[in-house]
Amino acid sequence: WQGFIFVNLSPHPEQSLRDYLGELGQRLDDYPFMEMTTCYAYHGTFNANWKIGVSAFNEGYHLGFVHTQTGGMSLRAKENRFGRPIWVGLYDRHHTFSFFGNPEFKMTPVERIAAHYGAMMSQGARGFPLGANPSAHDKWALDANVIFPNFFIDVFQGSYFTYNFWPLSVDKTYYEMRSYYFPPRKASERFTQEFSRVWLRELLLEDLQMIEQSQLGVASGARPFFVLQDGEICVRHHMKVVDDHVSGRR
Repeated sequence: WQGFIFVNLSPHPEQSLRDYLGELGQRLDDYPFMEMTTCYAYHGTFNANWKIGVSAFNEGYHLGFVHTQTGGMSLRAKENRFGRPIWVGLYDRHHTFSFFGNPEFKMTPVERIAAHYGAMMSQGARGFPLGANPSAHDKWALDANVIFPNFFIDVFQGSYFTYNFWPLSVDKTYYEMRSYYFPPRKASERFTQEFSRVWLRELLLEDLQMIEQSQLGVASGARPFFVLQDGEICVRHHMKVVDDHVSGRR
């Protein structure tokens, strides 16, 4: 599907890939994935359960706290201080989370140059690419599309990136991140892509630190449970689907 390869280990799958992807796959059919062939990748391990990794990218309120020195402020403003979703789509197993984008975000001088020559996530509300921004919100930044159990496709104007989270043990996970762009036609576009990939790397490193700290908190047993608020509805959805599979309810 769209150049991605999915593997079903069953010799007789109960449904086709198209049926498995359902409405989410249909909505993204028109997004130009296969035209974005320039790819940058990061991978490694972090010391946390894979579900904590998935949860960390399933909400937006951490942006104003974890990413204050990088790009988190481009995804929040006075009208949406805590990164609440502007649209959510919950499907049988998958879901989509639309992030708010701040059109008044003040870029650094170098960032402004990079954004002038190409698409970057920190540009805030910009564009309506095919298959993205389901609510046609005028302050949309990007969509996080989460395909159960462990695959993210985050799409925005002129680029997209993916995450995979592979459990190695109860408290260790192998992760892969890839960012994709249209082939650069000139040096200025190449500069934008180089800046963007490094910018995304810095956000990822901040997230990984937070993920490992979250694992320490969970493992301490200091709290017997956590209450997930409405801004974490996608975290709740993913946890529910995981629990249904583990318990044999589906």
